[in-house]
Amino acid sequence: MTFPISVCFCLQVVTEYEEPVIMRFGHVRKNVSRGPDSLTKVDMRTKALELPFQEIFTKDPLIIDVDGVVYYRVQDAFLAVTKISDADAATSLLAKAIMKNTLGSQTLSHLISDREKVAKEIQALLDNITADWGVTIEHVEIKNVKTRVNVVSPGNVIPPPRAAKELSLFLQDSPVSIQLRCLKADSAHPSPRLSTIVFL
Repeated sequence: MTFPISVCFCLQVVTEYEEPVIMRFGHVRKNVSRGPDSLTKVDMRTKALELPFQEIFTKDPLIIDVDGVVYYRVQDAFLAVTKISDADAATSLLAKAIMKNTLGSQTLSHLISDREKVAKEIQALLDNITADWGVTIEHVEIKNVKTRVNVVSPGNVIPPPRAAKELSLFLQDSPVSIQLRCLKADSAHPSPRLSTIVFL
């Protein structure tokens, strides 16, 4: 009597861009036959993961805000279901952490001049971990790099006994940081007129 209605709950449609992972009593079934099976559909399409602006302390040391995007897709549906509870959420959290750690070890000048090289380094680190989850990283893009006028106090980053020497080496490797420090010194003496300074 309930066949016309119950059949809608018994049948599941797998689209062309999805791959089914069928399990029976907790075990994956490769050869499907009759029985109480559970089906998990895995989206095999490429997904875009937006990485919002993050506050990053560079090696200079400076404070910058960086955002980006990661393109990834599930390569192995079986691993994406059995090795990780939520592949999308795990990839998102891992991408944010690796991006922040990698950019934090770079100087601002190197980040700006070799942006593609740094992005490929992030991609390799990500792909090395997500491969165990059946996820492959196709591309990483660093979109915007915004530099703040505020400069990290050297005493908070470099040990006091070697602060002057190491800070001079940082400034020598990154001319941009010298300009920003001069700008900070000028901003310490406020002017009655408001002005906007743009770095090109």
